Amino acid sequence: MTQRPFRILNSLFLACLLLLWTGQAYAAGQKAAVQTTASDWSSAAHAVIDVNPTLGGRQAELDLFPSNTSDWIVRSYGQYFYLIGRYYADSLTKFSVDAPETPIYQVSILPDGLASGNPHDMIFANAGKAYIPMYETDKCWIVNPQNGQKIGEIDLSVYNDGDGIPEMHTGVIADGKLFLLLQRLDRDNGWNPVGTSYVAVIDTTTDLEVDTNGDPGTPDGIVLNVTNPNCIQYLPENHTLYITATGKYPGSDAANPYLYTGGILTLDPDTYIVTKLIDDGPDGPSGNHPYGAFSGMTVISPDKGYLIGYMGWENNKVFPFHPTTGAVGDVISSLEGKSLVSNESGASVDENGLVWLAVGGSDHAVFIIDPATDSVQDKVDTNLNPGSIALCPPTIWAGSNQVNAATGTGALAVSNDIGTIAAINSFKSSAYPNAGNKPDLPFVDGLIGVKVDGIVAGSDVELTITFPTPRQSDAVYYKMDAAGDYYVFPLSRITEVDNNTIVLTLTDGGAGDRDGVANGSIDDPGGYAMTAPEDPGSTSGDDGDSGCFIKSLL
Repeated sequence: MTQRPFRILNSLFLACLLLLWTGQAYAAGQKAAVQTTASDWSSAAHAVIDVNPTLGGRQAELDLFPSNTSDWIVRSYGQYFYLIGRYYADSLTKFSVDAPETPIYQVSILPDGLASGNPHDMIFANAGKAYIPMYETDKCWIVNPQNGQKIGEIDLSVYNDGDGIPEMHTGVIADGKLFLLLQRLDRDNGWNPVGTSYVAVIDTTTDLEVDTNGDPGTPDGIVLNVTNPNCIQYLPENHTLYITATGKYPGSDAANPYLYTGGILTLDPDTYIVTKLIDDGPDGPSGNHPYGAFSGMTVISPDKGYLIGYMGWENNKVFPFHPTTGAVGDVISSLEGKSLVSNESGASVDENGLVWLAVGGSDHAVFIIDPATDSVQDKVDTNLNPGSIALCPPTIWAGSNQVNAATGTGALAVSNDIGTIAAINSFKSSAYPNAGNKPDLPFVDGLIGVKVDGIVAGSDVELTITFPTPRQSDAVYYKMDAAGDYYVFPLSRITEVDNNTIVLTLTDGGAGDRDGVANGSIDDPGGYAMTAPEDPGSTSGDDGDSGCFIKSLL
């Protein structure tokens, strides 16, 4: 049975009871960090809104960390969110969602020799590595989110157009590859699209570009049959990437009209085949363009998504669409004619399966949409105009074989060579206060429990686990035995793939199987005890109450 984000009760106690009923529960404390901007663009701040209503409504903290510059976006990983200062701001500021007024750090991310690098996104590989595409250069930065320091860069100058840069905009990671949108616009000629737009594909292990076409005479990236791509999202449930492209927004006069060369595309992350799912109408300003220019998108499941159509300044429409067939539904009348903003990642869906839309203008509020009815379930005023939205922790998507670490450090990912993963659990060591042989060092990413069914009794299973936090030099992997005590798992049964990923060799009824019975099922709780990596202001130790972060894959 396919599981998707769904509505849960806010009480942690009731959420844990719900786990026994459905096999799935979520963190009761998910919050949304929302970047907000004054209507005259003279200043900015951010807001933090509770995802799950309490006392009759969602609680919101507004006008936090004000700034006299306005070009900002927000992104999140684990319990942290990051403000990225774009054009002429060029800074990175990290916050814990539980202390949203107090920066953990603020650092400059201005490339040498430039007035502005104009960072456009932050795409997380793990807690120690993220990519920041720079819109004003041909170098994509690689940074360590723990301290904000640059640790590398990727040269994409092969995609430079007439103005000398490829306009790298936003991206997403799927199956260990970064898919990065290159808009290729000519800023010296009215920001018109120049030739071909691309998706550059980067191996996140080596940080080298992947050759997607095998032609030595052309760039390695994926050619898009649209221009000005603005949004990309990965849906694990059907292993598909979705891309929205605008074509070109209109200029200030009839000589600079819309270019309807956009639409919604699907991209296979293995074969790199691109298919146009929805077209925005005939190229050029003439003809029928019922959806306007495609300015944003959110895909919820293989059979439900929303596209945002730009009809004019502060005049948008929202249409439901079918991400498999491409069929577009009727406009949502309650959102018609409003000033809508969409995250470039597209994934503004909370743990309850509700869609969060930023609405500016006279509304200056976040609208929360129930996709079951296409109706506005709630509206939260943000005082200033809302922009990008980042959920903390990010929602775990169906089919992703992931679970958020109970310590808030990020997502744990699991795969297996045989059998079926029946459940993935994440919890803090404080869930086992009486466990013997507890290590002195903290479980920085908490503990992860994986249940594998459907194997031949007595078989070995190779379980690949990717942790959010890079493994430290003093890391020791502990597991729990049938008595509920910790023990050190043998190094001979651990293969280190990289600093975040290991392969455990487990034996049904033997090493690594807590029930100790060769019954065709393996129960695997364990985790790394180690020194927490340097993180100014970090609270990523393993203290506090037990979490109830669980995702069922039944």
